[in-house]
Amino acid sequence: MNPMSKSNWVCGWVAALLLVPGTVLADGKLTHVFGAVAYSGKTAHEGDVVKDGEKVTTGPGALAIVETDGGNVKLKMDSDSELTVGHEGGTPEAILGKGGAFAQVAHQNGRVAFKLKTRTATMGVRGTQFYTAWSTGPKGDKDLWMCVNEGLVDLTPNGGAAMPVKAGEGVMLPKGEKPTPPKSYPWTKKLNWNMDAKAKAADLRNQPDWKSAYGDPLTRDVD
Repeated sequence: MNPMSKSNWVCGWVAALLLVPGTVLADGKLTHVFGAVAYSGKTAHEGDVVKDGEKVTTGPGALAIVETDGGNVKLKMDSDSELTVGHEGGTPEAILGKGGAFAQVAHQNGRVAFKLKTRTATMGVRGTQFYTAWSTGPKGDKDLWMCVNEGLVDLTPNGGAAMPVKAGEGVMLPKGEKPTPPKSYPWTKKLNWNMDAKAKAADLRNQPDWKSAYGDPLTRDVD
C-alpha cells in the first residue's frame, strides 16, 4: 500500500468510526452547572463529558445545561430533574426520567435530529425549541406536559400514533389516558427559553415556575 492510499484508508476508517452508534456522537458536555449537579454518582463541573448512557441529576434549586451532537442539541435541566444522554442509530437522544428540561435543536437538513424519550411518549424533532416536564396530576399520578416554543415536534404516545405539536401549543399526557389535543397556550412564551450557557443562573432559571404560575393544565384553564 503506497503512503497516499494508506492515508486515504485511515481517513476513511476514522470517518466511518464517527458514524458508528456508541461513539463520540452520543457524548454530551456539561456547559453550565449551578448548585448540586451530578452524573453517574460524580459531582459535575462545567466542561465535564457525559458518556452515552450516563444520567445527569440536578438537586433542589440547581440547574444544568448539557450539549450533545457537537452543540447542535442543547438541554437545560430544571432543578430536581434526571436526564440520561444517549443515541439511537446515530441520532442523539435523551431520556427524561424526572423533573423537566428545555431542548433547543438545530435543523439538520430535514432529518430527525434529536429524540427526547419518557416513560409514556417519544418526541422526535428536526429543529425546534420545546419544553417537557413531569407534573403531579389531581389523582397523584405523574403526568407528562410538553409545549413548543419554535418549530414543530412529533409527539408519539406509547402505543399511539404521532401527532404534530406546533409553536405555541401544548399537550398533556395524563397517566393511563389518551393525550389531550394540541392546544394554543400563549403563556408558553413566558417560560424562560434562555439557553445561553454563559448566562448567570438567575437568568437561566425557569421563573415563574409553570406549575405554580399557571396551575395544572388538567385542572385549570391556562389560556
